[in-house]
Amino acid sequence: MGQLDEKVRLIRLRFKVSLTSRGTPLPVIDRDQIIVLNEMFRLSGEGLNAVQIAARMNDTGWKPKLVGAFYGKLVWASLKKYRQRLAREHDYVVHIVEEYLEFC
Repeated sequence: MGQLDEKVRLIRLRFKVSLTSRGTPLPVIDRDQIIVLNEMFRLSGEGLNAVQIAARMNDTGWKPKLVGAFYGKLVWASLKKYRQRLAREHDYVVHIVEEYLEFC
């Protein structure tokens, strides 16, 4: 009966967490496509424009997935979408909206 007479002190912590995302879930990209996109991204980082990248990709034997050869507009659009994808990968942030600490 000694335990029932003792006063029990409770500490209650309560958090409300919100996950914020500015992007939609990222679709899965084929491993071969990622290799091609990384190569185009690397060439772009070296200062080549879309037409120069297309010529370099075609000269070195790279092949696009759906058409016969790379061309400037295809490289430009692919790089634009790939850069947006890389930026979205870092847009997922967890924020603590509310926190409570109660002593009973």
